[in-house]
Amino acid sequence: MEQAALSLAVLAVLAPWMRSLPLMKLESERKRWHDVLTRILDCVMLLAMQNLSFRGNVDTLYQENNGNFLQLVQFLAKYDVALAQHLHNAKTTHYLSKNIQNEFIGVLAEAVLEKIVQKVKTAGYYSIMMDCTPDVSHKEQLSLVLRYVTTEQKVEVHESFLEFIDVQSTTGEDLANTLLNKLIEYGIDIEDCRGQCFDNGANMRGVHKGYKQR
Repeated sequence: MEQAALSLAVLAVLAPWMRSLPLMKLESERKRWHDVLTRILDCVMLLAMQNLSFRGNVDTLYQENNGNFLQLVQFLAKYDVALAQHLHNAKTTHYLSKNIQNEFIGVLAEAVLEKIVQKVKTAGYYSIMMDCTPDVSHKEQLSLVLRYVTTEQKVEVHESFLEFIDVQSTTGEDLANTLLNKLIEYGIDIEDCRGQCFDNGANMRGVHKGYKQR
């Protein structure tokens, strides 16, 4: 579904000249872009699943140290006609830039998050695991993980990371409000929460103003 949507998005931005093309030519262009984007998306998915970096020192095809993504695209082009033709003919519209890579990663992340949220809702009950830590730029980030059980084919326990949330304050009240707002955004009912897991900080365990009490 995501791949079809991406293909339509590309057609929408491709330049008005496509509207004047004959129907058969338009369909041919649509199929070509669908094939190209499917391959590019598969490269993004592979690197993401293997937790590999995308970019290198340069962002140019067929240059040394241009990163795993471009190297993978170049490798596939050796054996795939559609991708080889795309790289040969690509000048300005090639959909291989770092911004496009980030857009693809964002689309995939949204699809994965949606799937996880649906599994949590289907499971019925869940537990919350969360902790705060500063990143390399010293911004406080809240990591949110949900633990739940699925019984579709067999009983399985899952711990799924949802996202890092930037927080301005780490008081128990503010963290609790951040969590509640995020659960509302996901459409997950807090009343179905059956457990909480966090560190032993005073802002988390405080009996009066701690996150747990809130």
